[in-house]
Amino acid sequence: MLEVKGLVQSRQGSGIYITKTAYAEGWPERKEEFADHPLSEAPAPKWLDILHAQQCLESHIAKQAALAGADGLWLEDLIERLRLVASAAELHRLNGQWHSALAQASRNTELLWLSQQMWERRAQASAAHLASDAPPFVALRNLCVGDHKRTLEAVRKGDSDRAYYAMWHHFENLKALYKSETTALSLPS
Repeated sequence: MLEVKGLVQSRQGSGIYITKTAYAEGWPERKEEFADHPLSEAPAPKWLDILHAQQCLESHIAKQAALAGADGLWLEDLIERLRLVASAAELHRLNGQWHSALAQASRNTELLWLSQQMWERRAQASAAHLASDAPPFVALRNLCVGDHKRTLEAVRKGDSDRAYYAMWHHFENLKALYKSETTALSLPS
């Protein structure tokens, strides 16, 4: 679709390139940063940019999963595994698996693919991994467990608006955690 719209150009043996047309309506201040770069060589994302992009996508994925009528048993198992995790690397891996499983629950292969791509970009971001002994680790783990439980509850009930809100708030909590030195988080009831 992007190639048909003239936004990307595929070059055999070289990669996929963003076209100048894609920037005509885009962010003029960032055109030079991405011009003529294959997508595989795009610069590392800024941490808060990737969180915001994930927030937009993952909130819609949660809504779609609720509409698809997912039961979420495997999502619950992943939440329990997240609760017991002891390292930042394992937390990041399991958290990515949880989000991927939620995308699978949406029953939309394109949403699954997009979610996985976002997680790969997030892994490139420098703040993606916290040391397991750093004070924010426990807060991050608890945030993920609590927020994911709320999202799963809404998905199971088929409450798409609540699922959307729970996921949106999850990313608001993440952004607040990474922006501050404190671990006090706003958790929805």
